[in-house]
Amino acid sequence: MRKDDNKVFDSILIVEDDDGLNHLIAKRLQQYGYNTISAFNGREALQIIQCNDNILLLTDYILPDMDAKSLIDKVHDIIPDIPFIMATGMGDERLAVEMMKRGALDYITKDSGYLEILPEVVKQAEQKIFTERKLIETEKALRASEVNFRQIVKKSGNGIFVRQNDHFVLVNPSLIRSLEYNEEELLSPEFELLDIIHPQSKTDIRELIKIFVLSDFVNKNLEITAQSKSGKTIHFEITLTTIQWNGKPAILGILTDVTEFYHLKTEMIKAAKNESINILAGGLAHDFNNILSVVLGNLILLNSRMEKGLDVTELINSIEDTIASGTGLTRQLLSFSREDELDTDIISMRQLLKRTVRFTISGSKVRVNYNLQQDLSPVRADRHQIVQVITNLVINAKQAMPDGGDLTVTAINVNIDENLYKNILKPGKYVKVSIRDTGSGIPENLKEKIFEAFFTTKASGQGLGLATCLTILKRHEGWVEMENHHDGGAVFSFYLPSINAQISPEIHYETGGRFSGKILIMDDMKDVRTALKYILDDLGLQTEMVENGEEALNKVLQAAAVEPFDLIIADLTVAGGYGAVKLKEKIDELGIDQKIVVYSGYANRPEIKKPQEYGFIDSFIKPFRIGELKQKLGTILKS
Repeated sequence: MRKDDNKVFDSILIVEDDDGLNHLIAKRLQQYGYNTISAFNGREALQIIQCNDNILLLTDYILPDMDAKSLIDKVHDIIPDIPFIMATGMGDERLAVEMMKRGALDYITKDSGYLEILPEVVKQAEQKIFTERKLIETEKALRASEVNFRQIVKKSGNGIFVRQNDHFVLVNPSLIRSLEYNEEELLSPEFELLDIIHPQSKTDIRELIKIFVLSDFVNKNLEITAQSKSGKTIHFEITLTTIQWNGKPAILGILTDVTEFYHLKTEMIKAAKNESINILAGGLAHDFNNILSVVLGNLILLNSRMEKGLDVTELINSIEDTIASGTGLTRQLLSFSREDELDTDIISMRQLLKRTVRFTISGSKVRVNYNLQQDLSPVRADRHQIVQVITNLVINAKQAMPDGGDLTVTAINVNIDENLYKNILKPGKYVKVSIRDTGSGIPENLKEKIFEAFFTTKASGQGLGLATCLTILKRHEGWVEMENHHDGGAVFSFYLPSINAQISPEIHYETGGRFSGKILIMDDMKDVRTALKYILDDLGLQTEMVENGEEALNKVLQAAAVEPFDLIIADLTVAGGYGAVKLKEKIDELGIDQKIVVYSGYANRPEIKKPQEYGFIDSFIKPFRIGELKQKLGTILKS
């Protein structure tokens, strides 16, 4: 046996009936490190082979009891793939060909140089055996890998696809079940990828495809919203990477259905809103009591001054301003009832921070200090969701200082390069807002857990506020982080991408001027429609009042043949009838060209935010300033 690790058989079985030659062959091969076993006829050889399955057979052609062809046929019944070398004293090429067809590794003639070249022949045979076995092992491994791959693809709970040349070339059963298309439909070259992408994700997918087309290697993780064949909405976390498929570039996608988690996250945000509202209720009651005190005090003074014949303009303006501030409080509170969709606009963080912090901190012993950069850049974001982020962080700080303390609000412009916040924030310009309290800070061993849902250090908390902040900011491509301040307390900082845009200035309304025209007021609250009628009558307008949409429609029909209304001011929702939207539909069905202004106490309703999309000429919110109403009336009645 050879003394190295490359041997591919244990022994060489020498089948030679000449005792002397058998001995010489064995001695020659042993010199080269091979282990040998001798047999002198076919029967002995078969007995040895039955006990040794890893051998190389070196056999003479003519044996006392059988020839080599018969021996090999019998051996193949025992070991079908046994390697063997044929040796003979006859130089017959036909015999050589026949034995090679039976699987001989080589054919050697027993001439004068037989023993000299035998070790080299065996060595070459050994190399052939090694190569063939490696090929067999490789093929087995490949087949096993293919089977494993197919099992993974077939049985994976994740959706898996390969996309090449703008169409799917592989889809697994999980993806088929999720999308509700069959395999033939998905693999068809005519299948359109965007058919399964929800409208809100189509822009992201188009941009991503461009990146993949232009790059040799890309690996991206993102969230998308898809829709199944039946129209069901599905939320996926998807990993996309470039691969080689059949030697050509392709895209591998692995999708995880996170629809249930998405709904849980939405419910979590709602729960966090409710928790925030409960905490805000005390401060809200405090502020409204102050507002009512101011209004009541001014009304008492108003009565006294009117009896004395004194000027009451200042008092009336004070009452109007105070009520307007109360309207701001209700609008801010209503923002917490909105769903989780993004409704972005351009926001001044300076203004938003001051208003939101003042509202949230009211009624507490906390002092607020502002350090806001003068040229702070605007951001494009969902105002109401960012209000919730600020509110949650301020509430968190307020709870950390139950006996009062200092709250420092800082906002600056920052640049994030590719070395900072890698894999968290994209490089670019951001607004960084920091909210620092003077409480006891967060224990170091808990810092990594504070943004996890349902984790809280407060006995009465639900552990949703900070998790909600993180969720909202990630949807805005921002981030939030926390650190303990060296002088005590905690600092929560969040980042939002800034934009280069102008913030619309606040509108100031003119208060002068009178009007003419015929106006119909529709409102189910008698006191509201009566007060509005008095205001419009005082402005010189001819007004009529109705309680609901049915009455309004009758008035419109009656007036159409005589003197149509120049304008209808209609409440969005009314009790016991239909409101402005259905009234508009009914009037349009009759082919009447009628201007309608919609108004409501629900500031966040889409009909109020985008009235033109619903066919209204304008909108305003209850309660309203007279100056605002005059401004709108002037524009509408002139047109």
